[in-house]
Amino acid sequence: MDGLIILNKPLNISSHDAVFKVRKLLKEKKVGHTGTLDPLASGILVLCIGGATKLCQYLTTDIKEYRAKITLGFSTKTYDLEGEVVDTLDQVNVTEEEIDKVADSFLGKSLQYPPIYSAIKKDGKKLYEYALKNEEVEIPSRMIEVYKAKRVSDLIKEDGKVSFYIDFKVSKGTYIRSIANDFGKKMNIPSVLAGLERVECGMFTIEDSFTIEDIEQGNYQIISMIEAVKEFFKVSDEESIMKAKNGMKISYRFVKEKYGDTPDKIAIVDESLNKLVAIYTLFFNEEIKKYYYKAETVWN
Repeated sequence: MDGLIILNKPLNISSHDAVFKVRKLLKEKKVGHTGTLDPLASGILVLCIGGATKLCQYLTTDIKEYRAKITLGFSTKTYDLEGEVVDTLDQVNVTEEEIDKVADSFLGKSLQYPPIYSAIKKDGKKLYEYALKNEEVEIPSRMIEVYKAKRVSDLIKEDGKVSFYIDFKVSKGTYIRSIANDFGKKMNIPSVLAGLERVECGMFTIEDSFTIEDIEQGNYQIISMIEAVKEFFKVSDEESIMKAKNGMKISYRFVKEKYGDTPDKIAIVDESLNKLVAIYTLFFNEEIKKYYYKAETVWN
């Protein structure tokens, strides 16, 4: 079985455990994923099965969309419900207009500081390792981009706290936990990420996904490797296919003249067999001062 399954990962299970369950259900030794989800998050986990595990490195999509539940009224060390409460406010009074204005302020590019309770490394150690030992560490910032920040629910008022749902479409490496924490800071109100669902991952949406129960019942679909690389630049002539099967170089000039473009990566596809043959990458040889395409991954 070679292809992709879009899993709707449930809450309170790690991505590793989700992969293990699917591997066992499908009786497949090779199952990988293109990007983890925290146990407290649900939603899209793109699984690569069999020979498609070689595709994982190419499908780590840069843009993802999440539906986040943010609660105003308390904050935690981890910026989510798993951490120790560090600040509270008995009564929160905000309007929808105020919430929407703050949401809009996140749009565009900005520097973000990830949570101290994260797996990002600083000087060879993960940030959460510093946090657990109460050691001081300078948290490195990173440039992120928010493409969408839209409230999709009414305000939910309970016990003096206010919650709401917002859809965030963000660039790779963005921590929604940090956005949730910063949301409250901009209003001078403690805040926390109270729930998170990944609803879009590159070209895959939550509507494409299947639950673990679906897979148990055989109610799922496999996305072919050809379909998985549909956004890649494709080369499908017989000469390139023959060279790719043998891992041979492909001429830069040939690709340019035949296909009119020379992207950084190309997918070699045998359309007669509906098969992905190889992924090639553009390479510059310093010695001969020439560009050519070099085999990066080949499926025999």
